[in-house]
Amino acid sequence: MGDEQRIPAPNYASEQLGEGAEGDGPRVPSFQAQEPLRDAYRDDPSIREVSTFTRLRFVFGGPAANFFVAGFFIFPMIVMGLIATKIDYGSWFRSNEWGVSAQAEIVDLWETNMTVNDRSVIGHEFEFRDRHGSKQSGVSYVTGQMVSIGSPFEVRYDPESPSDAVLVGMRKKPAGTTLALVYLLPALVLLSLLVGARKRSRTLQVLLEGKRFDLTLKSFNASSVVYQYYDQGGVLTEFRHGLKTPDDPSAHFTLVMPRDGGKGLIIEKLDSQVRFTKQGEVEINTPFWRLFWIPLIFVGLFGFLVMMQLDLVQA
Repeated sequence: MGDEQRIPAPNYASEQLGEGAEGDGPRVPSFQAQEPLRDAYRDDPSIREVSTFTRLRFVFGGPAANFFVAGFFIFPMIVMGLIATKIDYGSWFRSNEWGVSAQAEIVDLWETNMTVNDRSVIGHEFEFRDRHGSKQSGVSYVTGQMVSIGSPFEVRYDPESPSDAVLVGMRKKPAGTTLALVYLLPALVLLSLLVGARKRSRTLQVLLEGKRFDLTLKSFNASSVVYQYYDQGGVLTEFRHGLKTPDDPSAHFTLVMPRDGGKGLIIEKLDSQVRFTKQGEVEINTPFWRLFWIPLIFVGLFGFLVMMQLDLVQA
């Protein structure tokens, strides 16, 4: 055989970390840290003013997820809520769309401890025979109306599931649980959106009032990413931010630090719609469509108030 040149496999465990890196995680090849610029920005924060509409877009626009969460989650829940106010949509749909009619007899009735608009919710137990002659029974509820025991009443049922039968004009279940479930998750989503809006409001305040610094990557490994910048006193200061290494480790970034202390912001990692001009002005170009979830919330609240005045039991 001819001469074969063997190339040793790289030993990453023996690679040196960048200066100042720590941790026991996997090693990464060393790189040449760039020196941050001193006094790179001499801008006046007083010129960083944005319109009220821009503030609204940034604070409530947030990540694009806001739109998708509201548009594809809250809106369907509102529709379900509107349906749930008048019908028990599961058994009602099956009975009325695919169901057949039969003659039922009321065998028992009782007044529940539930009320709707100061009217009692009445439960009715009934019996009927399906198309095969088998005896079936069920329960339906209605508000403020009582049918005498022994009275005939029309019932509709799904032939494949006779136990889901419901008296015409009544509901399979008393109101309450369905509507509560319909609004519980949207309420949690709304709460999370408001918490996110509060955080974005704080971020906007830092963008408009904070001090800018030139930031460079100092070192990184699997458990730490360390940047560095010269503070106002000319002291080289470290700044730790997340675990994701930038695509270009030698790049310069823009750091904005709150004047009253607190965590700084790296513009390049904040939002692709935010940037500073050469004159020091902040530009925010959050798309208008990110605010689409706001009217949906108001529609939901309005619908909720209206439904509180509706009869949630009687179809």
